Parts: sequence; structure tokens; C-alpha cells
Amino acid sequence: MASIIKINDMVLDELIKHCNINPNLECGGYLYGRYKSTYTDDIITITGIYYERIFGTENRFTFSPLYKMRAINKGKEIYRINGSKFIGCYHSHGKYRAQFSDVDRCMEIEHYRSNKAALIYSPIEDKLIGDIITSSKISEARITVISCDEFDRLYFPTLPKTSGKVISLKKKSK
Repeated sequence: MASIIKINDMVLDELIKHCNINPNLECGGYLYGRYKSTYTDDIITITGIYYERIFGTENRFTFSPLYKMRAINKGKEIYRINGSKFIGCYHSHGKYRAQFSDVDRCMEIEHYRSNKAALIYSPIEDKLIGDIITSSKISEARITVISCDEFDRLYFPTLPKTSGKVISLKKKSK
């Protein structure tokens, strides 16, 4: 069974921009999208991200419960329109390689056990890797970048109470 994470090129650009605000420190954000399982594949399509200008140290980033709550609440408000939902998280590895550490694997098992995605971006390598986490396994995923031609607009809402940024993609109507 193949594991595939599809991400729009504009969402990927925003994720990379966030991780390069301070490439020496780790940071993280949340993913929105859809999960689909077929007989041969597990597929997650990422349609948006939520992040705030929160940084960790050069080798650690912690997602606080309040950060997650703000991301989920903002996601419910914005993404319910296109059927997307909270689908996982991403974080950077600052000056280190893009690879899942033992701490990253524990986080995946503990927090994201049902059809979720986890991404790691390394600014030093300019490399993105990902996992799909299901109730039964963690699978390394192939990441596919989707052209922005498949979407009709980007949404950058004003967030008055936080310094966060949300990026959402809505599919074109046919």
C-alpha cells in the first residue's frame, strides 16, 4: 500500500516561508485537508495550514495545547466550507536534517493516531518529508506537489487576537 501526501504548491511555499522566518530555530504549524483510503493507497491532500510566529530552540519545538486549540477553532471556522478538517502538523528542523527523530515518532503515536499527516521541513537541506499515521501504522509518504491551477483563490483572513496566519485553498466550482 502506497502512502501519498499531496500539497498545493502555494501552501508549500507558505510553509517554507514560515520555517525560514528564523531558520536556526524550530517552529511548527497545523495542517488541514482530507484523508482518503483506497484498496492500494492512503492519500492525504493538504489544502491549508495554520501557523503563528512561535519558535522553539535550535533542536526542539513544542506544540502547546492553546496553540492547537486556536488552530482547530480557526480551522472549523474556515475549512468546513470545503470539507477539509484538522489533518496533522508540521515542524521545522532548523539546522538539522529532515528526518523523524525518536521524539517525533513518539509524538506521532501519542497525538496523531487516526489518519493524520506529519511533515518535517529542514531549511538547511531545503527538504520536506512526511508520514501518514493511521490507527495501525506509521508510513513514510511520498510527497506530491499539486499545481495551484486546481484552486481558485487563497484566503488570508485577518486574525485580530493572534499573530497567526491561515492559508486556505478552495477548489474551483465546475
